[in-house]
Amino acid sequence: IVTGACALALATRVRRPWRIVCLVMASLTVLAVALSLTRAVWVGFLAASVVVVVLVPGFRRRTPQILAGLAAVATAVVMAVPQVIDIALERLNQRGPVYDRLGSNDAALNLLHDLPLTGIGWTRFYPHGAEWFRQSDEYPTNAVIIEIHNVVLSRAADLGIPAAMVFVAILLLGPGRVLLAGTEGA
Repeated sequence: IVTGACALALATRVRRPWRIVCLVMASLTVLAVALSLTRAVWVGFLAASVVVVVLVPGFRRRTPQILAGLAAVATAVVMAVPQVIDIALERLNQRGPVYDRLGSNDAALNLLHDLPLTGIGWTRFYPHGAEWFRQSDEYPTNAVIIEIHNVVLSRAADLGIPAAMVFVAILLLGPGRVLLAGTEGA
């Protein structure tokens, strides 16, 4: 969010002192994203960056400068903390959390097979969902008392498929209504 706000401020041609503040904040945010050691954050940041570069003409023209700035921040981090590359690569290649997510997703689907209309109850899958875990032939089971990381599947396991459908409708219709309202006035 901070990087997005800085990008918008830079795109709207704010005064020089604020431009410097935005550049410093954006650099610190990039650093925080890299050091979060969370793959989902990395992917989300990259996807958002591509969207911003594609949608904002000023950033399209400055793509080489932006990439040079990112390379400078990365170089500074690596020079300051040489172990960061090893730590990031180790995190990138960890399979255990992926297996945990696959196991919790399969357990949620097993639960929905048994309780499709009601689910297990709000926030009850963790810790009471262990009985729906099964050993898979494709991946090892590391943990059976774990939260479901897929938000929609988690809502379905907690509250049942009808409630999950309402949740998805809310997610889609909120922004969808704004988009539709924007086209009606045009």
